[in-house]
Amino acid sequence: MLLKKKPFPEILFLLIISAVVYLPNIGRLTYYKDDWYYIYDGMIAGAKVFHEMFRIDRPLRGYFFELYFSLFGPNPLPYHLGAFFWRGLSALGALWIFNILWPKERRFAFLAALLFAIYPGYIWWISAIEYQPMIASLALQVFSIAFTLKAIQSSSSRGSKIAYLAGAMVTGWLYIALVDYAIGMEAFRFVCVYLLVNRDGQPGIGKRLLKTLKVWAWTLLIPLGFLFWRTFFFTNERKATDIGGQLQILFGSPIATLMGWFFQIYNSLLNLSVLAWINQFPYFVQGMRLRDLAFGLLITAVILVLVISAERMIKLSADENARGEVPTLHRQEALLLGSIGMVFGILPVIMANRYVNITGYSHYGLPASLAAAVFMVGFLDMLSLPRARTLALYAIIAAAALSHYGISSNAVTEESALQKILVAGQLACADA
Repeated sequence: MLLKKKPFPEILFLLIISAVVYLPNIGRLTYYKDDWYYIYDGMIAGAKVFHEMFRIDRPLRGYFFELYFSLFGPNPLPYHLGAFFWRGLSALGALWIFNILWPKERRFAFLAALLFAIYPGYIWWISAIEYQPMIASLALQVFSIAFTLKAIQSSSSRGSKIAYLAGAMVTGWLYIALVDYAIGMEAFRFVCVYLLVNRDGQPGIGKRLLKTLKVWAWTLLIPLGFLFWRTFFFTNERKATDIGGQLQILFGSPIATLMGWFFQIYNSLLNLSVLAWINQFPYFVQGMRLRDLAFGLLITAVILVLVISAERMIKLSADENARGEVPTLHRQEALLLGSIGMVFGILPVIMANRYVNITGYSHYGLPASLAAAVFMVGFLDMLSLPRARTLALYAIIAAAALSHYGISSNAVTEESALQKILVAGQLACADA
């Protein structure tokens, strides 16, 4: 009886699959790319140096890095474990959201959370020091939305409602303070609220929107509160993150800027929603050594077995297709939620004259990866042939798993080569 009410199987399998995807090379990963600069600065100037590094645009990151460096120093392993912790936490938060939105579709909710957990469009998880605030912000973002939905559901309990409201506000301000361009995901929050409060099927889009606005209005304190602080109490010294500076580009050349934004939105959406699932595979896998490729294929097989086992256990523990139930519109709702979330999720990035791709700028799409995952599972579930749905689902899961292993294996190879160069340089200096 307890398994039919609580998503214990989904939680267990999400954590196990995430561990199999992200942890195989974690003991060999060290500093990647700009991680070296962060550790060098911390070792030379101490943990307080991070305040000076980030005071010009994102001061909360200074406190974030000060805490991490004070606890772990230059040891890379805790940072990589921390990145995995935030990733696992965000996956559980996503499962919470999707189970609230579609309580009778446990398999669908699990698969959406799974695709979010293993989303291959974000490659910088191997750079666990520099990008630690991004993955932490993602977890806070997900839980802020989950707290919002629970606050709406807790209308009969005033204490619970206040606690969820406070949790949504605090985590909301924190996730935007760590990653300001993630503010576009407030549109995702709005659509989640819309789907939740209109379960009664009230006719008329106008009435539905009005009902949603009444329930959702208080969440405006999250983005507006941040923007108020950013505008009136904080002096931004970095042109790339200055709102006024970016708007000057628009006003100076509006037609050219808007045309550029349009094409960047198109390219970014293509990278975020489609190419992230298919282009990472050849990009990171083709350069793997045969030994690494064989082990990666073994890991992928294990993950597929776990996914199949999870689906069967969910089917046994929750009767999603009970007789007499009216079919839900979860597929269409997932497409709506995902598409709006992706568009508005990347809009602040585009307005800052940046863009999303699946290599160097993949972190700009990280906040919207939640929307990309739910969009993909909705798209796959719309396929008419059950066998085609299953094969497509398992294919993108396998591609994502092998891509992630390729990402970490290539990073280990690159870091090992750099270490050999450093050792050779030290020996040469010693012989001189």
